[in-house]
Parts: sequence; C-alpha cells; structure tokens
Amino acid sequence: MSSRRILRGAFYLLCASGIIAVLVYSPLFTFQQLVVHGNVHLDANELCEIARIHYGQRLFELKTDEMTTNLLRDLRIESAVVRRQLPHKIEMDIVERIPVATVACDYGYLDFDRQGKVIASYRSLKGADIPIITGVKLRDLYIGDDNTDPQVAQAISFLARIDPADIGEISEVSLRNPDAVVAYTKT
Repeated sequence: MSSRRILRGAFYLLCASGIIAVLVYSPLFTFQQLVVHGNVHLDANELCEIARIHYGQRLFELKTDEMTTNLLRDLRIESAVVRRQLPHKIEMDIVERIPVATVACDYGYLDFDRQGKVIASYRSLKGADIPIITGVKLRDLYIGDDNTDPQVAQAISFLARIDPADIGEISEVSLRNPDAVVAYTKT
C-alpha cells in the first residue's frame, strides 16, 4: 500500500514538473515587448542593447538583477528598476542622468549631472541649453569622474534644486567672487 502511494506521488510530481517545464520553455513566455518609463534620450532598442537582452529570449532565463546591473553601468542612467510582466513583457523604470551645468576644463568643457558626475566632455562649447559655470577651470577630470572642486559643487547643488524645465533659463553661474554665486538668466 505504501509503495503504491510512493509511486502515485512520484507520478504526480513528474506530471507537475512536466507541466512547469512546458510552460517555462513554451513560446508563450518569450520576451516580446519592452515597456519603458522615464526615458528621455534613450530609446527602447538602446536600452535592450545596454541591458544585454534580445527579443525572443525566454522570459524566465532573463535575470532582472543582471539587467539592472548592466543598465547602471551606463553613465547615462542614474537609476533603473527592471521587472518581468507575464506572459511576454519586461518593464523598466529609468532615470536618466541629465546635465545641469557645463564647466571649462584643461582640454575643453565638461557636462555635470545633478550629483556632480562628469557625463560628457567636448573640445568646443556647444549650444547653450544648460548653464555654464564660469570663474573656475577644472583639471584632470574625465567622463565618469566625480567633481572635487567645492565651489563647483555648491553651484551644481544650487542648479540641481531648480526644476529641469526651468534650468534652460539660466545662461551662466559665475564663481568669480568667492563670497557669492551670481546667476545670469537669458531674458
């Protein structure tokens, strides 16, 4: 009687394992759609490339923690949360790094995000979409580095508190006077 019970239990366990295996490996649970919230400059294809995922992969083979780690390695992304949505979606909540200030450096200009990280560099000054911090010239900073100048840190902290939609109204933040920070608007 007990051997029959063991056989019946093993049979049910085998059937349940088979059903789970069929569901996991079926084409119903493959990555077919990416839903992204919070992206401004990065499109869905770029995010797939950064996260190292491809359409058609099995949804249960994709590890959300690895995708998040891959996204956070990209300097353009400040924070990321990745979730699976059955039967075929991946959902990403992204916060992109947005430049708040440009500062002159020994080889050109640097763009800083609101946390003081260098997110772009270039030789000549480009369009004035964000304020330029004048009165200082930084040395030995490259993309991915954090700001070490206390005056620039104060100016970036000031600019980070301004609504991103309004930051374009400020053309310059002058640090020439060590006792004051002077901001000039475009109008």
